[in-house]
Amino acid sequence: MISKKNLTVIIVSFASNDVIFNCIDSIDEDLNIIVIENSNNLKLKKKLEHTYKNVRCYLNSLNSGMGAGNNFGLSKTYTEYALILNPDVILENSTISELINFSKEIDNFSILAPIHSNKDYPNYKTTKGLENNNPDFLNVISVDGYAMLLNLKRIK
Repeated sequence: MISKKNLTVIIVSFASNDVIFNCIDSIDEDLNIIVIENSNNLKLKKKLEHTYKNVRCYLNSLNSGMGAGNNFGLSKTYTEYALILNPDVILENSTISELINFSKEIDNFSILAPIHSNKDYPNYKTTKGLENNNPDFLNVISVDGYAMLLNLKRIK
């Protein structure tokens, strides 16, 4: 079962100074956050770790991209669940608690994703035949990576 104690947030950034602070401000300060900074910006690392007691920032000397950055962040994660976020994502106040509560209704999942509040920016792809009886839950064929909760117990 997900709780704030077994959940880590991973954010991969490339010189996202202008947006990453808004992203982190939208995350509960009780959650551990790992930032992978692909611009090797030591000044940003120091500012993040000084501003937020729950943030660890790792610098990459090369821009390895989102996928490799997320994999590196996952290698530094020791919790059972990880929430992958892009640095320009701003969570609504209830997003984390809704994901935690909803996960209690599902016995076994690999990925959960919040639905973007703007219907013009869906973070999933679906096809006919994947409908579900629960109106708060969609079965989908893929989830975009800008906001997704991973069940690491299923991956290991």
